[in-house]
Amino acid sequence: MPETKRIHRFGVVESTNDEIRRLGLAGAPDGTIAVAAEQRAGRGRRGRVWHSPCGGLWMSVLVRPGAKDIARLPALSIAAGVAAADALEKVFVELGLPPDSIGLSWPNDVLVDMKKIAGILCEATSVENSIPFVAIGIGINVNNSPEQLPAEIQEHSTSVKSLSGNNWPIEKMLEIITIMIDNRIAEFKSGSLDNIIAEWRKRAVLFGRNVILQSPDGNKRKVVPVDIDNRGRLIVHNDNGSTESVEFEETTLIR
Repeated sequence: MPETKRIHRFGVVESTNDEIRRLGLAGAPDGTIAVAAEQRAGRGRRGRVWHSPCGGLWMSVLVRPGAKDIARLPALSIAAGVAAADALEKVFVELGLPPDSIGLSWPNDVLVDMKKIAGILCEATSVENSIPFVAIGIGINVNNSPEQLPAEIQEHSTSVKSLSGNNWPIEKMLEIITIMIDNRIAEFKSGSLDNIIAEWRKRAVLFGRNVILQSPDGNKRKVVPVDIDNRGRLIVHNDNGSTESVEFEETTLIR
């Protein structure tokens, strides 16, 4: 089991990332975890709502990077996505579900047969005269069902229970994901992203597909994702034949 002293448990909160920010500002150490039964205001990228009913695993991890890690912080989302996929693969093997059905959509979604089962949100907090810390929010649909979600996203969502027909112990999921995220963060801090990037590439589901790339101002264009680079940026082919790397802080993919 994860060390209980590093885990802060909550019933209903606005957001576990908010709780990690509060704990981080109070001096909580690297690796602190916030877990909630439900989030009232869970969020995804660009302020989108992340629906977090009872039955899912809603958690955030506090990461205090070293000075050498600052330039590579965007890749934390990639590392966390790989960790979530690692954890779900282990669960799928135990349940007799096909682990190769799990895929990753850049930059922060974990999919099963193109339906979302988990999502990642990394948020950095700057502290005066200090290196910023990061809250890695991880939401996994475990025992909640798509029917608990708004109608417009039900058909694009799934959960461990929906796929297996059985509940899976939330505490066991927490134990597994904690091991996996610790491993991937240690790998990130070691200075090399090569293995993380390679593991992400193996699970990529959008390479070679036509998708829409949307910028913050709402402009949209068709692109074909073909790879990610060693900083976690997406490499795309444009309609005019050019190739570019895009930052996920600046763009959104629409399948």
